[in-house]
Amino acid sequence: MNLLNISFENLNNLNNLKELVFNNCEEMSDVQRNILTKAPYNLKTLGLGEWSAETTELLIKTFGRSLKKLLIGTITTEIINFVSLYCSELVTFKILGNITFTHFPSFPLLKKMKIKKFTFLYCDSSLIEPTVFLKNFANHFPESLSKLGLFYDDILSADILETILYNTKTSLTSLKINCGIGKHCLQVILDYVKIRKSLKIFKLNMQVNIISLLDRNVMKNLREQGVDVQLLA
Repeated sequence: MNLLNISFENLNNLNNLKELVFNNCEEMSDVQRNILTKAPYNLKTLGLGEWSAETTELLIKTFGRSLKKLLIGTITTEIINFVSLYCSELVTFKILGNITFTHFPSFPLLKKMKIKKFTFLYCDSSLIEPTVFLKNFANHFPESLSKLGLFYDDILSADILETILYNTKTSLTSLKINCGIGKHCLQVILDYVKIRKSLKIFKLNMQVNIISLLDRNVMKNLREQGVDVQLLA
């Protein structure tokens, strides 16, 4: 959606606004951005598109103090720094911008935050050793994390999934995978459940009719372990 012909003037009258989410919107103008920064909101939820780092940083700085949930489509080291500085009460954090090696310096900033639910996109197919990158990233997940969501632009391999799960220092209670999974991925999750004994909910974005007989048996075993397995497709 193009926001250029939309007036933001009346937004300043919405004193009790708690949620502001821009879905599939082009970046706002300087005038619109200036109006928003003066709005009297104590937002609980903020969702931003693939906008410039400048706009993303400014809105995080403006509304971060009261935020419980933040979704961003652009990711830079400085944006993560802004999140750590201004979003001290954040519980849910969703990054749909691709996280890469260039963001390494900012990873430790996430660790001490109060985030309990974290979702991220990984699609850097140029990496020769993605497990090395993901091991470092997972090692710096928030210490309060209990729910993890993963978007991936390819079939998720068992090696990558195992790297993420076993390098996450906290014991997850919920795991959501928003991509296709490779051979043995469900077995990795079953082994994780038996070792950590914490996972209660597993959500998988996959149609029932394309799940192999072997994986169906593993799903049955997951349910027998007390895991609520949900197929979302």
